[in-house]
Amino acid sequence: SEVKAIGKMKLKPGVSKKAGEPIFEHELEGLEEINLTEEDDPNCGHATFLRIGDRWIVAFDFRYNKALSKKHIETAKQFYEAAEFSFNQRNWSAFIDNLFSAAELLAKSILLSMPDPKFRKKASHRAIQTKYNRFADLGNVEAVYRETFNKLSGLRDRARYLKGDISISEGEARRLLDIVKDMMEDVTLRVGIH
Repeated sequence: SEVKAIGKMKLKPGVSKKAGEPIFEHELEGLEEINLTEEDDPNCGHATFLRIGDRWIVAFDFRYNKALSKKHIETAKQFYEAAEFSFNQRNWSAFIDNLFSAAELLAKSILLSMPDPKFRKKASHRAIQTKYNRFADLGNVEAVYRETFNKLSGLRDRARYLKGDISISEGEARRLLDIVKDMMEDVTLRVGIH
């Protein structure tokens, strides 16, 4: 009654079941994964212990804020699509601003997977960039993602607030677009969004 979970079980060789048929302990070889149901708080991590016969199976997922991270990733996709449109139109200011927003939301989504109530409640541009750089310094993300995020951050002031000329080649813009797309795929996998 405390926990509802969905388990992906591995049947012993020679045992086959149809959907809806009961599965008995003596038919199981092991457990492949346990996921909490939608009824549980999707922003909590979990450690689940399951006893089958005389064996204990432990499953855990200590990533926090999955639902919140998912919203950030979905919004990042919208900004990415706007950046892609701006790229095709050669609207470089809008391209940079939108691609920066996508990268920043992706950086924040992965940082949210760690428990930090202060960061969750209030994360400024500077706080996200600082924390993401520290996270990257530890080898937690590809260096090219950090470099791209920082480059877009530097270009954004010129693009968004007209604090200087924008000089970006079409080739460099395409490279940045491709890297942020890779970053999105990486973050989606790391956060555990299916």
